[in-house]
Amino acid sequence: MIVTLVPKNRKLIYVFSMALVIIALVVGGGSVYLFEMKKNFNLAILLLVAGGSFIFLLLLAWPSSVPVLTMNEDGISDRRLGVGLILWADIEDVQIENRYDNNHFICLRMVDPEKYVSRLSGAKLLNMRHSQKLGFTMLNIDVGAFDIDPLELMEHIRKSASAHRGRGV
Repeated sequence: MIVTLVPKNRKLIYVFSMALVIIALVVGGGSVYLFEMKKNFNLAILLLVAGGSFIFLLLLAWPSSVPVLTMNEDGISDRRLGVGLILWADIEDVQIENRYDNNHFICLRMVDPEKYVSRLSGAKLLNMRHSQKLGFTMLNIDVGAFDIDPLELMEHIRKSASAHRGRGV
């Protein structure tokens, strides 16, 4: 069975996006005005660059329809983790944590966590280390963005890992 999950749409992202569009239009309009009226060329260029930056941020913030979490017969992959496919056989246990504004995290206890952590670098590695300091396991899946029951997802992961344990897929 293959399961793919895409983050649910959030009003906050759309409000943020609309605010960026309005700011970009105001900044861009001000830039054109200053440029056309030959009032202040440097400020016009600065405003134009700022407006372009807001449009860029808008594109980054816009929700994607690309699956973030994928589960198949071999394992589970969360694009946000950055470790690729986590094999079912490598998951020793799974638990759910309910922290930080009632956000649910599925914590994966791994047979050999370094196998996956060694794939991380930069910000993702720092984020993982920070999560550990907060009491989480090395690999955690934030399920707050998905329109699925966290307990149901955790049980699916637990059953799949249990079925593959010892097989070394």
